[in-house]
Amino acid sequence: MSKLVKLSLEAKPLDPGYQVELLAIKEESQQTRNLVEGVVGELASVDAIYQKYQSWSNQYSQLGLAWRGFRFREDVILPKEISVATFEELCEEIKQDINDWLNTPGFRQIANTIRNHLQPSEQIRFIIKTTDHKLWQLPWSAWDFFEDFPYAEVVRSPSEAYSQEESINATARKKVKILAVFGDKTGIDYQQDQDSIKLLRSADAEPQMAQEPSQQKLRNLLRYHSWDILFFAGHSDSQADKQTGRMYLGEGESITPSELKASLKTAVDNGLKIAILNSCDGLGLARQLVTESQIPLVIAMREPVPNQVAQAFLNSFLLEYAYKKVPLYVAVRKARESIEEQFKEQFPGINWLPIIYQNPAIRPPLWRELHRKVSLKQVSTFSLACTSLVIILRFLGLLQPVELWAFDFLMRMRPSVMQLLPSALRENMDERLLIVGVTEKDIQEEGNFPISDRTLAQVMQNLEKYSPRAIGLDIYRDLPIREGEGREELLKYLRASDRVIAVCGLQQPESENSANVGTPPPPELSEERLGFSNLPEDKDGFIRLQSLFMEPDEGDPCNTPFSLSYQLASKYLQQEQGLELTPQEGDNYFRLTENSPSFKLLQPHTGGYQKLDEEELGGFQTLLNYRASPKIAEQVSLGEVLEGNLDPNLVANRVVLIGYTAESVSDIHHTTISHNMPGVIIHGHMVSQMLSAVLDNRPLIWTFLWWGDFLVVLVCSFAGGLLVWQFQKPLSLFFAESLLLIIIIPVGCLLMIIINGGWMPLIPSMVVLIVTVVSLLVYIIYPSLRKTRQVSK
Repeated sequence: MSKLVKLSLEAKPLDPGYQVELLAIKEESQQTRNLVEGVVGELASVDAIYQKYQSWSNQYSQLGLAWRGFRFREDVILPKEISVATFEELCEEIKQDINDWLNTPGFRQIANTIRNHLQPSEQIRFIIKTTDHKLWQLPWSAWDFFEDFPYAEVVRSPSEAYSQEESINATARKKVKILAVFGDKTGIDYQQDQDSIKLLRSADAEPQMAQEPSQQKLRNLLRYHSWDILFFAGHSDSQADKQTGRMYLGEGESITPSELKASLKTAVDNGLKIAILNSCDGLGLARQLVTESQIPLVIAMREPVPNQVAQAFLNSFLLEYAYKKVPLYVAVRKARESIEEQFKEQFPGINWLPIIYQNPAIRPPLWRELHRKVSLKQVSTFSLACTSLVIILRFLGLLQPVELWAFDFLMRMRPSVMQLLPSALRENMDERLLIVGVTEKDIQEEGNFPISDRTLAQVMQNLEKYSPRAIGLDIYRDLPIREGEGREELLKYLRASDRVIAVCGLQQPESENSANVGTPPPPELSEERLGFSNLPEDKDGFIRLQSLFMEPDEGDPCNTPFSLSYQLASKYLQQEQGLELTPQEGDNYFRLTENSPSFKLLQPHTGGYQKLDEEELGGFQTLLNYRASPKIAEQVSLGEVLEGNLDPNLVANRVVLIGYTAESVSDIHHTTISHNMPGVIIHGHMVSQMLSAVLDNRPLIWTFLWWGDFLVVLVCSFAGGLLVWQFQKPLSLFFAESLLLIIIIPVGCLLMIIINGGWMPLIPSMVVLIVTVVSLLVYIIYPSLRKTRQVSK
């Protein structure tokens, strides 16, 4: 976990000393609230400590005269008062003075508050905001707090207040672009710096070297190219007040940030985020680059730095930041500790040299935030490849079982979801239908099974008194029941009535459990008065399709090519005023009227149906769009009709279907919306689909052609790739992908099927999203693991 501490110090207007305010302690996140804020205190004047620091700085500069390439020269004689031992004593004095200064009563409440709200294991960025150049120069890292909190690092900032921090947006490119400027090389060996920068190519960086560039060349490089990091190695210095500085480019040329102001502004606008000044006396330069040039963050050396110290700091910093991916301020802390271990015997206080100066409104970027792990071109390539793979798997039928399950799931969800939509989008039961169900009670009252011919005749005669447009008898009557009880009465009625459509059963393909036999119709009924009642069952036992017509095989006892639902819908529409029934059939479509929607013939590669056998493609079958209302139509029992307890309005001008609804009868089926739906109810849905399509323009279930599905899947694949491209943090990527996978794609597909009947490729879209994301992550992570192992070795 990372924390941010902001401490403001401003000089008192009249008294020596400083007014101190703990502005915030908060999680290192853009939107989190402050854990603590507004704790005030005061500190005494820092003049005495600053004078000792100035003495340390002067002695440090003189001590440096004894070092050439970091080999001690015995022939250099130091002033008597200056030696490594006395210099070390001065460092300890300054450290003690700083701790005494920060342990005064006026600051103790702030110090205790800071300690109480932080844990030693946390990564802590400690911002010091002030305009006092004396405070900038103090080695704040000498405070005991930073020993107790090993992952804390001090950061210097201008004193302007900002409401909240903002993370730096990653540049839309794959590599971290680094401009490495090597200035005047007098007395400096750049080779190791250059090697360190070049090695960053293995950490997804693309450095460009500029050796002793002229002022104009440097301006052109900054202005006409995009960079993430500006690196400078060479000679530089700052004015005494540490407000300004200068870089020496070579061949007698030097330049200040003010002279580069326009070019640096352009560079920042183009993405420049970090400046690393691995050069001498860079505190003034750092202040100018942040406050005037608006570079978000600068790392610099506060004093002249020996060549080997600068190189060791750079190596350690890049190892932590670019390879181990630790936060920038923690990487600086680790690099400071590294040079202290290597050089403290020769240079006490050497770890005070590196400093961070930053815009307080910017959160220092992680290395992975400086660039995209993949380019948009790679996202596009992976998306196209993954989409092709998933579409091929789909074409082979490998996804069909899951796709059909998903289709069932969406269809079952429709009624519940429709209740949440505006009333205009909700679907009510079809008032053109009436279901007369033969219930368990009806069978018990009959005393025998099946229902007798006489009872059926009486039921239909009672119904016909109320003038229905059509009556569909979904009960086989090919043979007499119980020695012909009422047989002649039923046959006489069936032959005389022009409203009734009786049923027969077409021959089914032979299987282990059934013979290739059909069920004849009642005798002496013409083809126009018959409809087959076969329900097209998929291999998993579910009914998702509707048969309109099918040519009977030779010798089939069921001698009609028309389904029961087709016959009933046609009879109803023939009596509809202002409507001319003109059936039209094409190679792969059928429509009942000239302007009505077309029923599409089920073919291989239709939606989730990718692999179909010949037996599954018999006749004209189309997708069945079950009505999404709680019940398909008004329903009454056989007993109610016999007793005459029936509202005439429930029958008049309607299609009436008669059939078994008792669960004890083997006419219960699995459908997309129910696991126990009686056959007569399914026929009701089929009739309703045809009537609603013609009269209400209710959408039929439709699918894209293969290339349309390919484009939909490609869009989802590209969306998954964009998530990897956009989100650098694994947790953010996980939540974004989960949102897309669990909510956005399924809800989008559900709304499509609700609003206009579109069956979108839900499962291929979800599969390709996962495959694309996983493929890109493997592509990203595997090389990184190899590089990490190589670096470790």
